[in-house]
Amino acid sequence: MRITAGVFWGLLLVLTGIAMIFSIFLSISLLRVLFSLFLILIGISILFGKKGIFTKRPSHHDNIFNDRIIRDFPSDQREYNVIFGKTTYDYRNFSLNQGKTIRIKLNTVFGSSEIMINGSLPLKIKIDSAFSEVSLPDNTSSVFGPAYYTSPAYNETLPYLFIEANVVFGSLKVKSHRN
Repeated sequence: MRITAGVFWGLLLVLTGIAMIFSIFLSISLLRVLFSLFLILIGISILFGKKGIFTKRPSHHDNIFNDRIIRDFPSDQREYNVIFGKTTYDYRNFSLNQGKTIRIKLNTVFGSSEIMINGSLPLKIKIDSAFSEVSLPDNTSSVFGPAYYTSPAYNETLPYLFIEANVVFGSLKVKSHRN
C-alpha cells in the first residue's frame, strides 16, 4: 500500500488526537508518544525509501538527508525541496535572458538552505517561516511569519526572479554578492 503525503499527515493528526485523549485519561506522556510516532514514521520512510512510502518519487530537485549545491539556472515554475538536509542554491551567475519573470518555489523542512545571488539581479523573495531562522541581505530576519525582500535592481514592470520560500523548523540564508 502506498501512502500519499495527505494520508501521512492525516494519520499523523489522527494518531496525535488519539494520543492526546489517552494522555488525558491514562496519564501517558503526550511528548513521548509523539516523539515515538515521529521516529517510527521516519524509520518506515527510510526502510521503504524510493520504493514508495510516498507516491511521488523524489526528483533531482529534492534533497533528503544530503548536502547539495545547485548551480542550474532555474526554469519557470520549478519547485525545490530540502528535508533533513542542506542545499546551497548558487544563482550568482544567473541572468534573465528569457525576457520574462521566472518563478520558483523553495521548501525547507528540518533542514538548511542558502541562496547566493548576484546583487545586480532583479529579485523578489516572499518567505513564510514557522519556528525557523531566516536571514536576508537587508538584515531582515524572521523566526515565525512572513518576510519579504526585493533587490535594489528589482522593478515590477521588468522581468525578475521571484522566489517563494517556505521554511519549517529549518533555516534559510540569502546572501547577496557583487560581481
